[in-house]
Amino acid sequence: MAIPPSRRYLDWKLRTIGCIVEDTRVHTVVRLEEIKCVLRDDGHYPDSYLNGDTPEEAWEDEVGSIKDSI
Repeated sequence: MAIPPSRRYLDWKLRTIGCIVEDTRVHTVVRLEEIKCVLRDDGHYPDSYLNGDTPEEAWEDEVGSIKDSI
């Protein structure tokens, strides 16, 4: 039996949240806001999933954007 797309996306989101939680390069408050974005399907996260990015790639892209904005 195939895994439904909604379940695959949920798994992807959970793995992305894991990447965010474990990364100490970004301040805790910013990481919390990013977790909220993942949960609300805000920002580039849905597009990253649809483009086939791994959770790690999606988070690395976001870290780059965060550092560029500082």
